[in-house]
Amino acid sequence: MRCSASLASLFVATVALASPPPEGFVKQDREYESPSGDTIVRVYQNEDMDMQLRVFRTGNADKDGFLLWEGSGVAGGGSALVSFDGENIAINQRDSSDLGLLFVFTRRQDGSYQKIDVDFQKEALKLATKQLGFKNEPSFGRFPKFFCNADTWITDHQLLAVLSAQELGQHSLVFWFIFDCSTKTFSFDLREINKFGFHQTKKEDNK
Repeated sequence: MRCSASLASLFVATVALASPPPEGFVKQDREYESPSGDTIVRVYQNEDMDMQLRVFRTGNADKDGFLLWEGSGVAGGGSALVSFDGENIAINQRDSSDLGLLFVFTRRQDGSYQKIDVDFQKEALKLATKQLGFKNEPSFGRFPKFFCNADTWITDHQLLAVLSAQELGQHSLVFWFIFDCSTKTFSFDLREINKFGFHQTKKEDNK
């Protein structure tokens, strides 16, 4: 199995891994369940506040579930949003350095979960540039703060999410988008909602 690492202290499975939790990881009371009740993402944590998110499905015999995400105490926490039917799972990862990352998994025919290969922060910024009519992507300086987080599942396969970005005292952006997991594309045009989402205090030739 392969994995991707956006941060040195962050592990995201490309395909959900069937492996027991490491020694010292204990199941927490916090969990995220699909409205249908057949899919649950459970939180495991150790004394150092390292965290794992593991998915369990009704009828799956694996008592340890499947590992989706793991972050160290330094990397910050993770939370999950499970679609109504449990076929899709969004994970919001919050980093201590003011970085928010979004990862989305979709269930395959064999029952395992596959991470969708999309850089949501990068692609949402491209979409914002196009829909808001900028000549170039907005610049947020040398030390920008980016958050890309799932908000809610509006259907079993359509996810409403938001990209937020800011350069302290200069620019800020709030851009809502809908991602369709069945087609793996950004769907719908929300420019009427987003048209007031960019605030600029430093003059820049964007439009």
